[in-house]
Amino acid sequence: MHLIRSLKKSRYGDRDVQITIPNLTDTDKTPVLVDDIISTGITFLTVTKQLLAKNYKPPICIGVHALFNSEAKKLLLDVGVKEIISCNTILHESNQIDLTELISASILAELRK
Repeated sequence: MHLIRSLKKSRYGDRDVQITIPNLTDTDKTPVLVDDIISTGITFLTVTKQLLAKNYKPPICIGVHALFNSEAKKLLLDVGVKEIISCNTILHESNQIDLTELISASILAELRK
């Protein structure tokens, strides 16, 4: 099992983010990056470039909501992302995590109150 770490992100605009990666030594592991929304892909793009420059394996990127502008997926794959996975909250070809039952159960619980 690998220790989960948080990265520090500063956003200055839609396409202007700064990511600080802590000193990591497990370059033999595949990084798994998780973010709430994939829109422009800039956050994953920035982190991927930094990780690959530090000789990490190509990361797997997981986003809860796959908004994806027209170029985001191509940019991520071109920079070296291994795989892009998203939840099915927004229909996209990257959907692999089904939240239907979880969302349905939550709605039904609220209706029963």
